[in-house]
Amino acid sequence: MNIYLYGNDQIVESTLRSMLNKQNNIVLVTEDQSILDFLGHFPNVTGVHNLSLAAQDIYNIRGFDHFDVCVAVSNNYLHNLIVCKNLQLVHNVPKAICLSDNSMVSELYNSTTFNVINVENLLSETLTAMFPVPVDTNQTRMF
Repeated sequence: MNIYLYGNDQIVESTLRSMLNKQNNIVLVTEDQSILDFLGHFPNVTGVHNLSLAAQDIYNIRGFDHFDVCVAVSNNYLHNLIVCKNLQLVHNVPKAICLSDNSMVSELYNSTTFNVINVENLLSETLTAMFPVPVDTNQTRMF
């Protein structure tokens, strides 16, 4: 499977490590050279250092004629959306996973081929898992 991974912080490291195996060829595109220095040595990982979305053609990577999945997990949520949508248009990527902080984006774009992972929803789901007992909202304040 050819995976296009876009990110620029610690999330991209854990995402990359969860996808590493012999069957996956990963193109890691990041703005942070230190991430490439740290993660670019893994087998089946091709590192691409980009300075901006507009200045460089980050969608056409030599040696990769297609991608099966696009995963965008940078801390710039607008870039994540742009990268995923452009890859679907340029390479006809069948599956895109995009990290966002906006629930409206999730409602607009979420589909079977384009998954938007909303940070707010992740926090809510995590808290619900940690505290499964429903909170009584009818309680009166103590102060």
